[in-house]
Amino acid sequence: MTTAPLVKCYAKALADTATETGVYEPIGEDLAIIAGWMRESAELSSVMKNPSVPAHDKSAIIEKIWAAAQKQAMRPQTRQFLQVLMQNKRMNLFLAVQQVYQEIIDQRVGTVGAVIRSSVPLSPEQKNNLIQRFQGIAQARLRASFEQDEGLLGGVIVQIGSTVYDGSVRSQLDSIRKTLCREPSR
Repeated sequence: MTTAPLVKCYAKALADTATETGVYEPIGEDLAIIAGWMRESAELSSVMKNPSVPAHDKSAIIEKIWAAAQKQAMRPQTRQFLQVLMQNKRMNLFLAVQQVYQEIIDQRVGTVGAVIRSSVPLSPEQKNNLIQRFQGIAQARLRASFEQDEGLLGGVIVQIGSTVYDGSVRSQLDSIRKTLCREPSR
């Protein structure tokens, strides 16, 4: 049996509940934090996906990590959702459910995902300016993630869906080089 229908079912149920209660964004943030932990830690991912580990042990692990790493409490809806996945031995679906949940919410609220890469860390003001500028270009609300790419000489590269806006210094230098190579010699 394929897991895709189960993933969609769990994601849609959570999205419906989150939309009804108006906490779709905070729940998405909670899920993204937990997904990040699972991607970064092979041990945590292995324990969470292992059906032989009791649900109450998995729950205790998540609660301890959450308490140590976060300044605010986990939303009750997030906790309840995790309990359902754990009790049904479906934590192996968590990462896929988190991704589909975000896609459903993005579609419902008209948000588009964007990845913004820069050579240096950006200040909150710079991040906000970039988001505002590209929201105008995309004509949609952006859910932006920021990455530092030390391979860039400077500038930024923004990917919105399949469209890439390359404002990197390397791209600008390549453009100047091509222009100069086309110019006839005098």
